[in-house]
Order: sequence, then C-alpha cells, then structure tokens
Amino acid sequence: MTTSAKGLGFAWRRGMAMARGDTLVLTAADLPFGFTDLDGFLGLSPRPVLVMGSKTHLDSQIETPAVRRAMSAGFGLIRAGLIGLSIDTQGSVLIQRSLAQALLPRLRAGDYLIGAEINAWAVHEGITPVEVPVVYMASGRSTVSPVRDSVAMAAGLLALRRRIAGERRVSARGGEVAVS
Repeated sequence: MTTSAKGLGFAWRRGMAMARGDTLVLTAADLPFGFTDLDGFLGLSPRPVLVMGSKTHLDSQIETPAVRRAMSAGFGLIRAGLIGLSIDTQGSVLIQRSLAQALLPRLRAGDYLIGAEINAWAVHEGITPVEVPVVYMASGRSTVSPVRDSVAMAAGLLALRRRIAGERRVSARGGEVAVS
C-alpha cells in the first residue's frame, strides 16, 4: 500500500476529503459501469449508507476475458479468507459523506485495494454494505499485471488484516485507538 499522490486510492481519498455533498460516488475516471451503479443505488429505498457497484451481483451483465475473471475470482477468495469480506470490493462505491469522513483517517491504499479498505473498515464499524448490479463490458487492453498486481493486492490485504486486528486488540483492552 502506498500514500503517493497518484493512483485510484489517492484520488478516492482526496475526493472523500474534499466532497461536500451528502452522497459520494467513487468510481474510475472512465466510468466502467456507465451509470448502472448509480441507477441501482437510486432504486433503493431506503438508501443504505454504503453501496457497491458489483460485478459479482447475480443480476450484473459482465463481459471480461477469462484471465481477468480468474484473477477476480482468486482475489475474492483471498479477500474473504484474509479479511472476511465476501462482497465485490473492486467496483464503484456509493457512500454517505458522514461515513466516508469517519473512515478516511484509516484509509491507506493508493491502488485498487481502496474499495476493500473502505468496506473492511465499514464492516468493522457495524455497517453492512449493499451490492447493486452493474453492466460492464471490458474494453481495450488491461494494465493489470497478473503476477505483480496479485502479489501487491495479497500483501495489501495482509497489511489491512493486521491493522484491523491491532485496532480490535486496543478496543478490547479499553484503550483509545490511535489511527495510523
């Protein structure tokens, strides 16, 4: 994980810090889902505090290369095993600003792990994320490196697991949690 001034994680953290609206929509610059994630969110009543545009939702319409699907499935298994999240955290995030502001001091990811971080800390605070279906058709060549990015994501999940466990230990002792 990195705190450099580039990457999806940096952009999302910066947007969360600067946002003034009640609901934040965090997505990639190329709008990979069009507005299907936002449509799904707007169709919910009442609207949850945290919603994920999810490629794994049963009603999602997805077309991606087999290698990318395999990588996503593998990441999902590792994510579930290491931090206990079975939802798709690699999509867009629709989040109430109050929750985003509360989570922001804990977020460190400079890459695509930011979605897993947001969801893991939200769940740690008792929030249940809701998934909505999306439409996604892969276009162009992916910049994802199967080996390099898989190793980096697994390492990031391990670091996140350690940070969450550390906070739980401090809370269990009744001490104050120092956000680092």
